[in-house]
Amino acid sequence: MPGANRAPTRRRVDPPEGGWGWIIVFYLFMINVLTMGILKSFGILSIALQETFEASMEQISWIGSIMSCVRLTAGPVAAIFCAKIGEKQTGILGGAMVSTGLFLSSFVEQIAFLYVSLGLLTGCGFAFLSQAAALNTTRYFRRKLTTACAISRSGTGVTFALAPFLQYLLNEYDWQGAFLILCGLTLHLIPLGMLNRPIYLKQDVADIHDRSQDHQKKPRAIEGTKGMLTEGGSQFPVSPLLKPAKASALPTWNGLEEPSTLLHDGKLAGEQNYCAPRESAGLEPRKFSSSQEPALLRQLHSNPQPGCKVLNGSSSQFVATITLTTEMKHKGFCREFGDHLKSISVDVKNLIDLSLLTNPVFIIYTLSTFFSQLAYFIPYFHLVAKAKALGIEPFQATLLISVAGIVEIVAQLISGYVADRNLIKKYHYNKIYFLLCGAINLLAPLAKTFPTLMAYMVFFAMFCGGYLTLLLPVLVDFIGNHRIQKGMGLSQFFVGIGTLIGPPAAGTLHDFTKNYDASFQLAGTCYLVSFFILFFVPLAERKLSREADERNEDDSNSMAQEDGLPPCPSMKKEYLQLESMV
Repeated sequence: MPGANRAPTRRRVDPPEGGWGWIIVFYLFMINVLTMGILKSFGILSIALQETFEASMEQISWIGSIMSCVRLTAGPVAAIFCAKIGEKQTGILGGAMVSTGLFLSSFVEQIAFLYVSLGLLTGCGFAFLSQAAALNTTRYFRRKLTTACAISRSGTGVTFALAPFLQYLLNEYDWQGAFLILCGLTLHLIPLGMLNRPIYLKQDVADIHDRSQDHQKKPRAIEGTKGMLTEGGSQFPVSPLLKPAKASALPTWNGLEEPSTLLHDGKLAGEQNYCAPRESAGLEPRKFSSSQEPALLRQLHSNPQPGCKVLNGSSSQFVATITLTTEMKHKGFCREFGDHLKSISVDVKNLIDLSLLTNPVFIIYTLSTFFSQLAYFIPYFHLVAKAKALGIEPFQATLLISVAGIVEIVAQLISGYVADRNLIKKYHYNKIYFLLCGAINLLAPLAKTFPTLMAYMVFFAMFCGGYLTLLLPVLVDFIGNHRIQKGMGLSQFFVGIGTLIGPPAAGTLHDFTKNYDASFQLAGTCYLVSFFILFFVPLAERKLSREADERNEDDSNSMAQEDGLPPCPSMKKEYLQLESMV
């Protein structure tokens, strides 16, 4: 049948702002329920692990820190997997890694093995799950992205149910049995990963078209140097009688065979004719007068010069040739292997946009999020231990985490709804939340009873839920949706280092001071640093605006010069207005 072998075409659509996107939001919600639930309830597990292994709080804190760190720092690796095998397959792989890590952790007999099984393996699975679902969410939503993120992030608040459940498992089955049951729960993330259906957007085709046009604008002309011919970064010896020519000189061979057809005409063993591709550059045939031609030809026949070959014996035209010796063939293999490695590095660079590290707005966002996430897990890891040190019952201490989860759910939904009204820029909301989080943690040492600790956790969870909802939408506002796949993983890599430093640093302060007040003060200080860093965003935006104006002016001047016309102020003004609208 005609057209039976035709490749299936993918229907390109605009972001649907719903539809199957809400199924993706539910999938991300369930990921947050289990991943963040385990992380935020780690303070309950840490007490049981500390008693079993007779370790210090600093040693136990490293397990949760590694797990939360790898969940973020493995973001670039997860982004590469998403680009290579797809978001659905990456999420399924992440679910398998989490379940395997929890299963192996139930059989450990040394705390060092927990650093690998529970910290590295489970944390890496968390990264694959979160990255795959979050990236697909940004493709299904544009206008309602903040609301979608708020609903999915509210899953982190379901720790109000997971924390008492985990305490029940510890009382009934000890920590080994608790890990096995958690392994069974996380296995459900594998079939849920099937729901992460990919979507193909019209914008993807436009971006590919723009990149291809930019690539075509870059010439690949052969550069001629003295005695050398350069093409694609490699140099070849050429006779001084030859000179490089433009691509337009290719067809003018006076009726002779074009050089591309002479590549297989060499009769000497190991001899190959070298010629540049037609679309990039060619070799301009050089002609001589009739008085010079016989002497020159006799000289070329009697003393063959490397890099030259006479065409048709009596013609006055010749092309460059290269004789590959054995040594050069080995060098060719090494060059081919090097080109292969170079292509791999280029693929990695295409998947991880390191140019974002020169974007001042991206740097400010990453630094602010670094300090906020450094502080985020400190209260959750140390609150239960502090409550136990104050003589509060274990059930009441667990209730603190549960109430915080409920408050976070409500706070995230309200924060997302308000931010979607676009009354002010979204990062201004984050500044307010960071300031309030810093203030409430600096006042935490005043909480000495169960009611005061409950009041502290209610306010802290309220402000945390507000800014956590806006982390992804603020990043999209700063770098654009077309760079979110590369920017999200790169930012999370640096933010993950903060989560690695925070809880162990707080544990060290506890071991040194013998109380938990300094730990909460460290968290409050980090939140205030995040607050002050965001004040530099307007300066960074003005810097980027000036650079964009300078580029537009240079482009308009170069376009006018290519057309042979002086730059027109009115045309340049219209061009800049169109550019700003785009």
